[in-house]
Amino acid sequence: MRYQLLRPSPPLGPSSGGVYVHVPFCEQACSYCAFSVVVGKEALIPDYLRALRAEWVALRETLTWTPSTLFIGGGTPSQIGSEGLSELLEIFSDESFEEITVEVNPESLSGQLVSALRAASVTRVSVGVQSFDAEVLRSFRRAHDPETARDALLCLREGGLENVSIDLIFGAVCESDASWERTLMMAMDPKFAIQHVSCYALTVEKRTRLHASVADHPHEDVLARRYRFADDLLADHGFLDYEISNWARQGYHSRHNVNYWRRRSYVGVGVGAHSFDSRRRWWNESSFHRYLRAIDEGRSPVVGSELLSATEIRSEEIMLGLRCSDGIPCDWVVIPDELQSFVEIREGRYHLKAEAKILADSVLAALLEKLDDDSKARSS
Repeated sequence: MRYQLLRPSPPLGPSSGGVYVHVPFCEQACSYCAFSVVVGKEALIPDYLRALRAEWVALRETLTWTPSTLFIGGGTPSQIGSEGLSELLEIFSDESFEEITVEVNPESLSGQLVSALRAASVTRVSVGVQSFDAEVLRSFRRAHDPETARDALLCLREGGLENVSIDLIFGAVCESDASWERTLMMAMDPKFAIQHVSCYALTVEKRTRLHASVADHPHEDVLARRYRFADDLLADHGFLDYEISNWARQGYHSRHNVNYWRRRSYVGVGVGAHSFDSRRRWWNESSFHRYLRAIDEGRSPVVGSELLSATEIRSEEIMLGLRCSDGIPCDWVVIPDELQSFVEIREGRYHLKAEAKILADSVLAALLEKLDDDSKARSS
């Protein structure tokens, strides 16, 4: 059952793609966050919304594919309030999206905001819970406590939003195995009716508060143990792992994220947002004020791009495919002997073994390095 593929609806067509909108406003910066966020800039929300509208109007004319999914992420989209979110979603009201996801944080969720989401036909809400342990939340510098998280989930349920996902992070220094188990069991509480769970191992990025303290770096053995526990528990509760860090009940996977993993086109709107057209990536200015200035002056906010080679494309297809439950065709790659123990073959496709998933980054890095070495040897 764990390896069943999620196919609740036909896949997006080759001429379909996703739209990601970045909302950088936050109440406070989390200790692990390396995204483009701003704190204490709520007075500039109207300016930012005007910039988003202007950028989208210009971008929409360039698209050669049909937008099928919309993801409002951050940052903290719910930080801009019900009126702000209504105005933001109205920017895209002429589109016919198959899925609209909005990220929210518990401390900024309200009944009024839930009503605004429903009025805008939002189909999916992702809640940044991260943990139900108060000490862990404090170590992450989250602006909510466990009680607020529970209230937010109940608010969504009572407000009629049924497709709810939560984000969880494991591996905090102050977290114990028992604490992680309690967090997962709380997430499984039937009264919340959660349909999707994303579990991420704590990673310590540069330019974050955690990076300044080696003691706050999670140990690999701890991460592996907590991941395996989550994988087993979620499977026991009817969640299918369709990507290494994502589990969903049948029919509730994130179509927008699958769009990323299958390398379909997507366009990013807002500060620091990235775009992709299957061969080329480009990205916007990561400075909030420089982004606003570019839009105000009628300039493109794009500050960089890269064109992928055929080898890089195939490497991405292999890496992303093996991270997902459907794997990759066996004729795509020859697995070297030293990595055979990490994969298995089912229906003519390679899949990572369950015990290899937490090691996916290192396994895939080793595989791609081997393929690169073989390619260089053949060309020399």
